[in-house]
Amino acid sequence: MDHELTQIFRLLSRAFSYPDQGNSSPAFFSAIKELAVTAGLENKRLSYSLPELQDAYTRLFINRADGPIVPPYASVYVSGHGLLAQEGLEQAMDFYHRAGLEPSGLDEPADFLPVELYFASVLAEQGNLRLLSEFVREHLLAWFPKFQQKLQAAGSHPYYSLLSRLTLFYLTILNKEVFDEAT
Repeated sequence: MDHELTQIFRLLSRAFSYPDQGNSSPAFFSAIKELAVTAGLENKRLSYSLPELQDAYTRLFINRADGPIVPPYASVYVSGHGLLAQEGLEQAMDFYHRAGLEPSGLDEPADFLPVELYFASVLAEQGNLRLLSEFVREHLLAWFPKFQQKLQAAGSHPYYSLLSRLTLFYLTILNKEVFDEAT
């Protein structure tokens, strides 16, 4: 199961990263579709052009005249104040330090959704199920559902809507299964 979790969360981390040739290829969409089918969330159309995804990603997560619609940072949702570099970032950093990791050289803050999903994959790869369970239960599931609801309410692009539902599905499954194994 650890290898499967590693692959799932690496794939989701990459999917929530800025679109490029690597995460908008037919092979990448096929892997996402396989996850969706397994989760019972099959999407009939799962092929989008790179410019279409870049436009949607920018509109949703990066920039609009009044700011991004759905900022993908834990600190925006954890503190309840909608501000970056707050409590959610501090929580994420605490988990990274407890795992003996020091995020450095990142283009984004450590509470950026793709960074946090990648961290979950690292914990799964290391077999650190106790810390993975705590990270998911106490941190990711404390803010990701708010992000997901905001994304759905924003009338997001169907691809990012699917990714958010997939992520919530796998976080919930992970919380149930890993919590049982870790205790």
